[in-house]
Amino acid sequence: VHYLSFELYNKCEGKSENERWELLRSYFFEQKKFQVLSSQWPEVQEGDLLMKPVLEKNIGHPLPLTLLYLHLALATNLPVSLVQARQEYILKWVRPGCSSYLDMKTGLILSDCEIFQMLQKSSSNPEVWDARLIYRRYLEELMRLYEQLGHAQMLHSIYNLCLQLDDANLPVLARRALLRH
Repeated sequence: VHYLSFELYNKCEGKSENERWELLRSYFFEQKKFQVLSSQWPEVQEGDLLMKPVLEKNIGHPLPLTLLYLHLALATNLPVSLVQARQEYILKWVRPGCSSYLDMKTGLILSDCEIFQMLQKSSSNPEVWDARLIYRRYLEELMRLYEQLGHAQMLHSIYNLCLQLDDANLPVLARRALLRH
């Protein structure tokens, strides 16, 4: 991840925000050829969600790829956020007076009409997630995977991380209590 950040930072040095936005998109999807898996639950595998295998294969679940993209955007000083949209992974780049949207599943920039239709279809709004919500969403995906696999030790660790974010999360408290018996 550090190498990718360093390499991209050097490519973006001295470039405008518009140029960095396009450079990041082409670097990620065209040069490095990162791809989002189309598989749905329960076909999602451990290697699709964990960062190390995703980096080794350049393919994975949309959420870890989105996390990586957000990290690279931060490294290039681009204000990019994840939009709250069910089952969609849309990144929003905010500029003075306008915004630009990227569909992480396709690597394509979305028009205003396309983003409106996508958000309307998923009954979502263009609000962005903060880091805490993104982290919680990632933990929920890992929880789903390890519950499916029956991996008690990993589940216990994930439940503890979830409770650090929200110690009053009753469903997670109950799952952790049942896991111990």
